[in-house]
Formats: sequence, C-alpha cells, structure tokens
Amino acid sequence: MIKQLYSLIQFDESVKTMEAGADNIGLVPMQNGGVPAHRVPLDRVHKIFDECKKRGVNSVAIMLTNDPEEMLQLAEEVQANILHIAGDGYTATPEFRQRLKEVAPDTELMQAVLVDDESAIERAKAVDPFVDYILLDSGWHQIQELAQVV
Repeated sequence: MIKQLYSLIQFDESVKTMEAGADNIGLVPMQNGGVPAHRVPLDRVHKIFDECKKRGVNSVAIMLTNDPEEMLQLAEEVQANILHIAGDGYTATPEFRQRLKEVAPDTELMQAVLVDDESAIERAKAVDPFVDYILLDSGWHQIQELAQVV
C-alpha cells in the first residue's frame, strides 16, 4: 500500500509526515486555480521536495490549474517525481505527456478522474494508455460544492 499525503503547506509538517512513513508528499505549488490557502510558495516547494529526495519520499506536484502551459512551466520548475493533474477542467493528452517528458524527463504523470457517475470508468480508460497513475477521485465534486456555499 502506498501512503500518500496531500495538501501539505509547511516544511515542519512535511518532515513529520515523512518521518511517519509517507511514501508520497503532495503539494500545490503557487498557481492559478484551486483553494488559495493550499498553495505553497515555490521556494518552500523546493525546500520540501529537496527533503523528500534526501529521505527517499516521492514528491507530487498537484496541479489545480486548468492551463496546460502553466502546468508544464511548474513541472519544469519543481521537477517533482509525479505531476498530478487534479483540476476539473483539463485532462491530460498524449501530446501533454510528450511535452512533460521534454521539460521534466523523470516526472511521471498522474491524472485524477472524478467519479461522479458511470462515465468515470470510460474517462479513466481513455487516459490509461499514456499516464503512469490514475486516481479515481470522489472528493473534488464535494469540494467544489462547498466552495460555492462559502
């Protein structure tokens, strides 16, 4: 089982999470999109991802933006082990995968697929040939609904 913890913000909490046995640490680098409180300044992303590397923990850059150019720019900047596309308005393509390999050759690609109805299976199958990981996610829709209420 892979222990993956997401939306960490502070260096100290990230180190404690690594010490507790996390396999993957996920951060939301500064970007357009997503919940502003979860965004982490790039200097801190680098510090946490450097610590991940020292400890053998995978770094995950969570993309909440729907702009593929911004994703690729951030991928090149942070050089995470995994680029996680989690936004609700963009799905990776084979062309995106190719460009990712050009700017961050060692970065794997994870696509979140919202499980909102039966079509989630077909959407997951569509990206399966060119992504490294598929995350079936039932939580994004509820977060969006809560954000609209607040």
